[in-house]
Amino acid sequence: VLEGEVEGVELRQLTRFTSAAFDPVWASDTTLVFASFEDFRFTVRALDLDSLVAAPQRVVQAGTPAVTEPWTYDRYDVEGARAEPYTRRYQLDIAQGGFTTTTTASAQAGGATVSFSDLLGNDRFYVTAYSTNSFVTGRSFLDGLNVAVTRLHLGRRANFGYGAFRLAGPRFDRTAPQQPSRIPSYEQTIGGLGLVSYPLSLFRRIDVETSFGVGSKTGLLRSGTGGPSSFDTLRTAILSNTITFVEDHALYSAWGPAQGFRANLSVGYSTDIWLSNENYFSVGADVRNYLRLSDGVTFASWGLVRANVGRRARLNLIGGSWSLRGFPFLRVRGSKLWFTSHELRFPIARRPPLFPVIAGLRGARFVVAAHNWTDGYNDVFLDPDFSRLDVGESLLVGTTKGSFGVGVRANLLGAIVLRYDLGYRFSDGLVWEDRQPFGQFFFGFDF
Repeated sequence: VLEGEVEGVELRQLTRFTSAAFDPVWASDTTLVFASFEDFRFTVRALDLDSLVAAPQRVVQAGTPAVTEPWTYDRYDVEGARAEPYTRRYQLDIAQGGFTTTTTASAQAGGATVSFSDLLGNDRFYVTAYSTNSFVTGRSFLDGLNVAVTRLHLGRRANFGYGAFRLAGPRFDRTAPQQPSRIPSYEQTIGGLGLVSYPLSLFRRIDVETSFGVGSKTGLLRSGTGGPSSFDTLRTAILSNTITFVEDHALYSAWGPAQGFRANLSVGYSTDIWLSNENYFSVGADVRNYLRLSDGVTFASWGLVRANVGRRARLNLIGGSWSLRGFPFLRVRGSKLWFTSHELRFPIARRPPLFPVIAGLRGARFVVAAHNWTDGYNDVFLDPDFSRLDVGESLLVGTTKGSFGVGVRANLLGAIVLRYDLGYRFSDGLVWEDRQPFGQFFFGFDF
């Protein structure tokens, strides 16, 4: 209806959703079927348009000026102008501190991560820097400095990236029979990497990664003839190739995955192309399932198998609140290992009135078990001085160990999850007389 130069329009609001609607499909002339996401789960819903039109949520009278001629934009209507190519301008996305671990150095460290991206978000840089506890080897801060720079291109279906790294720090290599257990070796590796990630579907992809690093490991070796020990350096030029199949359709809450399935299968080969000092195969399988029993209650299961087989094969590391609870962080080592964890997660309080900074409080009942072994060294103990265990609590390579107990998780401001577990450790079976209580505090989301 035209009223002078204003065109009258009647707007009717038919729905009042608290979340978004996805992938609408007409089931009939008046029925619309769509998906929605609410309470951390997807649901399928249907709308009868006839009933909605007959009883709308709200009716608004609106008006717009009648259009008599096309709009013009003087700013862009420049005679002889030409399109300029897109120029990448990078801006800082995030800069944060972090707690970092490196399987190469078998060490823990505090560091920082900085991320940059262009306007479209298709070109990203990640810069990570941290220094390991180099005081163990008596070296300087720079000797323990680790730096990695990675660039990712996400503009096409097949994402690809490349980067450079420098890894350095102490390494407690329990597979070297000549090396004293109390004195770690010092290792550094400088190299680069390339990676390609190709999606097979919305939830499946294949990742291929290649890295090359020139490294050296200096350690105090025992003399085989009974004479004095001396320092020796092992030099390598390691080329590693890995292919991984990934499936991930897990739904996340503020404490971690709440429903769905995650898995990856990987196969790799690492070889020293210079002197052939290291050559080994790597295989691994990581499967995690999350079964939602009711609103807020999830039963989570995790199974992990890893094996490095060959000359001077690297050790796999587990331990800590994220995996083998009740044991030191990443101090359970072995060239081969299996690990399983089962956890019942349930809510305790959404927002405790006395602690407004806590966004939610949850509890957990858990049981975990693992077995790690290295061929030829199953009777070697990890040194208590360097495994951060109490006296008499050495970890025996080649035993089945685990723990069970309860835990509590507090989410601060919806961003940081604090974890505390109480339970009992066991080794080689559930022998009640051999139980050992523990309490363990850490931070991070559930697995």
